[in-house]
Amino acid sequence: MIDVHAWESKPGPKPVWFELNFRKDLPKFSKIGIYGSYSGEPKVRIWKAGEWKNLTPKNVERTKYAAVLDFGEELRSVKIRIDFAKQPRHRKIELYEIELLK
Repeated sequence: MIDVHAWESKPGPKPVWFELNFRKDLPKFSKIGIYGSYSGEPKVRIWKAGEWKNLTPKNVERTKYAAVLDFGEELRSVKIRIDFAKQPRHRKIELYEIELLK
């Protein structure tokens, strides 16, 4: 995993993102559950053929501390990147768990 300002996010203009890398046993998933404290809807991208491909969820189930993004199709990738929206002033992002679901 490569963590840049996600677990220890700092308020300010820098982008906040989290990247998962899988070298062996690529996971298959059609949904991603992102659990934590943040505002806005996270954007998900996967690494395909040497470039980032944006994923558009077909459905989003959102609660106060969770978002489950359903992409409606089975996906596989060596990298998954989650970009978070700019947070309100002085607010940090807290991630508790990221879950890949079928």
